[in-house]
Amino acid sequence: MDRHGRSWARPSSLTSRQHQVLDLIARGLTNKEMAFQLRITERGVAAHVSRLLLRFGVPNRAGLVASSLADSRPGDTIADERSTHRPQASVQGLDLSAFDDSAFFITVTLGLDHLIAYTNKATQRLASGIASETLITRADRERRFPDETAKRMRDLADDTVARGVTAIADGMPVRWQNDDGSADERTFDWVLQPLFGDGGIVEGLLWIGTCRPESHRRAPGAT
Repeated sequence: MDRHGRSWARPSSLTSRQHQVLDLIARGLTNKEMAFQLRITERGVAAHVSRLLLRFGVPNRAGLVASSLADSRPGDTIADERSTHRPQASVQGLDLSAFDDSAFFITVTLGLDHLIAYTNKATQRLASGIASETLITRADRERRFPDETAKRMRDLADDTVARGVTAIADGMPVRWQNDDGSADERTFDWVLQPLFGDGGIVEGLLWIGTCRPESHRRAPGAT
């Protein structure tokens, strides 16, 4: 169950059509775009999405992506934390290559320090104002975020690891400082999925995020 008491199902099998719909959702397509790709009506797409939400027991599309990714792991091999800050096709047994071009912000962090092991292209574009090597560790990231933002993100990640249950954080404002001194601020909806290793220990987190378009704020000067 998640921190709101909801059960997150792990379906043992999906139909080929459901796999197609999940793949298109993960790539960020709208219902209209999915209808064109699948050659069905938008109403048919909406019905598929609704059934998937119910089957996985998740509240939104980010939750679908998180659950389907976690459910697709063939094993629990942990990536080498010393060299995992570059995007990889597979991290901790997760096949993430299909999500490189997703419109969702997808990140995998490992360990209690939440070392970044994977970021997809959307996440890289979002943080393009910050050199990637300055965001690998928690300490690096917290130097780029104001105290309130850093604490909010740290507490969310730590709580998810400690509880070992999927967490939902809707409407979370996040502000950060770019290399040029400018400040960015946006509001995100997050789903955090624990990644379990041997013995049922949480060894990483899968972050699936969406950004509310109207929330973008950019101002000159340091944060």
